[in-house]
Amino acid sequence: MIKQHKKLLIYPLLQLIFFCFSLQLDGISAFVCLILAGFFLCFTVHISFHELIHRTHHFERDHYIFYVGTLMIGLPLDGYRLHHLNHHLFTNTIGDYSSTWKNTPEGPKARNVWHYCLAWPYFIFLSRKGMKLDLQAGRTKASHQLRLNRQKIFFLLFTVSLLCFHKVFFSYLTMIYLGWVFTSLQNYGQHRPYSYEASQTYSCGDKVYNWILANNGLHCEHHSQPVVPWHKLTESRPVPRLNCPHIIFPFRSLNENSFHP
Repeated sequence: MIKQHKKLLIYPLLQLIFFCFSLQLDGISAFVCLILAGFFLCFTVHISFHELIHRTHHFERDHYIFYVGTLMIGLPLDGYRLHHLNHHLFTNTIGDYSSTWKNTPEGPKARNVWHYCLAWPYFIFLSRKGMKLDLQAGRTKASHQLRLNRQKIFFLLFTVSLLCFHKVFFSYLTMIYLGWVFTSLQNYGQHRPYSYEASQTYSCGDKVYNWILANNGLHCEHHSQPVVPWHKLTESRPVPRLNCPHIIFPFRSLNENSFHP
């Protein structure tokens, strides 16, 4: 099991490598490295720390990994955990903090993909209200909220300390912003809004894709069995199965050619 989980270190390692490269370069070369660092941040979130937060026994005590994770993803790791558990509770319907649908007087309507991805800080801000209600209702442990607050303070102090190094500060914020743009795009592809009454989750069953991305393509299967570790997930049918990566799916025409038969 340890050997299998070592694979999950690849994505944060590549994120860190390209971020360090960006600090050694200038101009367009540095920006390209930040784009790549942001791209791998997407999979640091969707694969590495996503797997961690589903191993709930790790969250009964404080641990340095929460603070490392906070710096890697640019948000409190416990905040991401609460946000993601809400996602599994509502699975992209109204009530899901990360839903690709918005509530309107006429009923649920699909969010625009560009607004959903580029305005991700706005949606994070909106989710804070729901998290506070969860705490008041007793759905969130007070000890976890305290730890989340410590992570917020830790992240704030870290970010402020980077002001002494202007290039590092702006490069770090750029990586975090671009990383969550990619993360939002990946989520949009996993839960593209097509019909509110129909499927809310899509899988990509390509074997090479899932070997590279630690079975992250098996998203329907993950939602039906969220406690199953990534290396034990198996493809199941019938589920909506894409013929392209999730991160590309938002820009593909939505018709029968988008899916495997």
